[in-house]
Amino acid sequence: MVEFGISVKEFYQLNFNEFFLYTLRVISENKKEEQKRDTQFELTRHLMALIANCNGAKVGPEDFLKLQSKEVVQEKEAITIDSMTERFTQKNKR
Repeated sequence: MVEFGISVKEFYQLNFNEFFLYTLRVISENKKEEQKRDTQFELTRHLMALIANCNGAKVGPEDFLKLQSKEVVQEKEAITIDSMTERFTQKNKR
């Protein structure tokens, strides 16, 4: 109820669909916060490595802080017409 931001009375009047939507919102907000925290950690790691390397050390960002999430966010490949056509033809060949 606290994370939903509603009163006890409103909570017990929710139907299943409303409860499900509130739950999805909380999950989405938690993921956004985790991604934000990981991004801040990543920036801090790079800054620490930059400062250390300016002072003569040979270290990388991974030597300082370990990210809590095992998943490393990687940039997605830009989607072009050629890549989409290639994917489409590969799937149709099967």
